[in-house]
Amino acid sequence: MGRVFAFVALLVVGASVVGASVVGVCVEGVCVEGVRADGVVGGEAGGETGVPDARRGHAVLRFRGDLSTGDALGRFVEAIEALDGSAVTLIVVELDGDRARADLLVTAIDAVRGVEAEVAVYLSDRGDRRVGPGQVALALAADRAAIDPACQVEREVGDGLEGLNPAIEDWAVLGLDLRARAKAIAGARGLGEFEVESLMAPRTDVWFRRAGDGSAGLVDEALGAEEAVVTRSEEGWAFRLDGRRAAAVFGLGQDRSARAFFRRVGARGRAGEEVEVVSDLAEAHERCLVQVRQVRSGIDLAEVALDVYASRRGREAILPRHYHAAADRAAGLVARCRASIAEVASLTDRLPEILEMEPPVDARSPTEIGGPARSRLSLWRSAVQNAERELSYLDERIADYRRR
Repeated sequence: MGRVFAFVALLVVGASVVGASVVGVCVEGVCVEGVRADGVVGGEAGGETGVPDARRGHAVLRFRGDLSTGDALGRFVEAIEALDGSAVTLIVVELDGDRARADLLVTAIDAVRGVEAEVAVYLSDRGDRRVGPGQVALALAADRAAIDPACQVEREVGDGLEGLNPAIEDWAVLGLDLRARAKAIAGARGLGEFEVESLMAPRTDVWFRRAGDGSAGLVDEALGAEEAVVTRSEEGWAFRLDGRRAAAVFGLGQDRSARAFFRRVGARGRAGEEVEVVSDLAEAHERCLVQVRQVRSGIDLAEVALDVYASRRGREAILPRHYHAAADRAAGLVARCRASIAEVASLTDRLPEILEMEPPVDARSPTEIGGPARSRLSLWRSAVQNAERELSYLDERIADYRRR
């Protein structure tokens, strides 16, 4: 998909210091985050931060892809908790992707806020220079956050990915959960609750406006505003704000590279451990479509292989060896078809969200007039079941040929 975010997460034990909330500071248009309300820069070792001497060095966790599947979320949560428990001082996390499913975002925010250390996040996209508001919200759940000022914070109406989890009947409840997290995040970082809500579950259209003192903020009316940020419709909501303005509104630092951010937060030298989590839903979905097409092609070729009459030369007699050779050719094709079906089953078992995505072309059969529309899950199952029935029929013909 070519959409990349980088989150850089820095975990430092000692975040429970009384009265030490982390806020962002903007001076003459340049934002520096991670400064505690008591004036101490977040992440300073020892002393007031309460960092135990047992914690040393940093680890790196790279997340590639959108926050779109339970599988990827589970591996991300497992990784960040494991690294937090490994007694490193810093966990540097890079996250790609620009979409975040609401139910998964709630869990991801809780995971980041639940570790026993400070967290820092870097947002960047070297591909299309786009990051999503959900990822910004996840970054704000950390104690430190920065963005590449060249990036746009964007979300299209269809980026919510709600269709990937039909088990949730009322997504409005998730909106309440997200607003509860927005309130907690806003309180921890000294931000406006309205601003943080606008990243996850906006209640209304939102505009960007600068106050008389030059400070940037989001408002719910167009009067005096410079640009629309959130636009809502019956289909959903969209978000658009450039990186510099996002930094000003949300108190984000501005770093043009992950390396610069690493240096600023003290993640120097070789990482003690590196972990990569890949969210590969789009690639896996395409792979499944390819495998189903190959199954259809393999079945057709097996049918041709078993047509011994069409393959004979002139009036050549058909002998047992001709049947046996045809059976061997067809059996090889059937085996490859079953291998493709097994791969589809493996991928959809790991990523059940695939079954809620576009089904194979030959599965899109029309329903009876007036009948209920078939779900994508049903269409996927039909495509595989139909293929399995045809393969079973081919097995019978192959066995018959071998008995001749």
